[in-house]
Amino acid sequence: MAPPISTSDAAPGDQAEGRRLTFRRTTRILAWNGAILLALLILLELVFGGWLFERSAFWRLNGPRDVSRTYDASALYEGGRLVHYNRDHFGLRGDYPSPGRIDILTIGGSTTDQRYIDEGESWQDVLALHFAAAGRRVSVVNAGVDGHSSIGHLAAFAEWFPHIPDLRPTVCLFYVGLNDFFLHRTEAARDALVDPSAGWRSHLMGSIRRHSIIYALYRTIRGSRQARSVQAAHRSIDWRSLTWTPSPLLASYDALLRERLAAYERRLHLLVDASRDLGCKPMFATQPYRRARMIQGRLVGSSALTTFDGIHVNGLDLFLIMQEFNQATRRVALQSNAPVFEAANEIDWANVDFYDFVHHTPAGARKLGTYLF
Repeated sequence: MAPPISTSDAAPGDQAEGRRLTFRRTTRILAWNGAILLALLILLELVFGGWLFERSAFWRLNGPRDVSRTYDASALYEGGRLVHYNRDHFGLRGDYPSPGRIDILTIGGSTTDQRYIDEGESWQDVLALHFAAAGRRVSVVNAGVDGHSSIGHLAAFAEWFPHIPDLRPTVCLFYVGLNDFFLHRTEAARDALVDPSAGWRSHLMGSIRRHSIIYALYRTIRGSRQARSVQAAHRSIDWRSLTWTPSPLLASYDALLRERLAAYERRLHLLVDASRDLGCKPMFATQPYRRARMIQGRLVGSSALTTFDGIHVNGLDLFLIMQEFNQATRRVALQSNAPVFEAANEIDWANVDFYDFVHHTPAGARKLGTYLF
């Protein structure tokens, strides 16, 4: 029996033909796999996306509805326990007679949503209880969505609130600023609602953002990573382990913030207009950021270094930058003849009021609700 002919023994023409056959088979396999993957992605979009039929817009805004959940807050703050978190069919949290009889609709991100604060203990609940004790029945309803910046709030007015029948609150109270502070400077351009005068590329991307389930998943993962990168995700802070400094690293924030603040103010003006179109009176509350505090009459910030738009900063820098956003909120409120509540600076905040740099404990929620009343 003759020994098998090795590849090295084959004629050069046979070797070339073998390589061509291998290349064709590999290309064919890759093409079939690519086609199957593409078909699965299209099926995923058709089944779960909003291309073929109009779904509730709320799912695109990462907001829960028809949920009753239990969270364990024991690791977040002292006295934390199992807390109950409910959102109704309209995605709202709180008690109210009907959507047409909501007195105060509160709009904001996670500090408004308060996922780890029990039912009956949110700052909206505290505010309503104060009204009740004063002899007035006032419904204070929570429309906060974890992670939403003013971009998300604008989308809520465009894609969520119009789907709530007869919704016409007396007041729209915005507890905003922090998530716009965390927003990367390129995010506003990437996630903004489509401008009717924009080109076809902007319209195409806008349609993908509104309808694509894959983009919604990507946005959720991206937002979660960004929140962790700036320590905005829910976590417990050991306040005793922090060190403090009276000296920021940056001498000025004007160049760093000019475009950010201008865009933020434009969005706030749009929110004012959207509120009035809905028939409610816009009001604002500035937001505290526990990166700094007063010690012996001197403002000091956490000395730990981090980055803001790629620039090294410390906690005092971050606190002062957030103050610029609060000042922008004040400017818009003044220009719009809208009340603004100085929750950032008029409340005597303490460490016990926060479980991290931004989120309130039940004690902080009581303090905010009492102040707003």
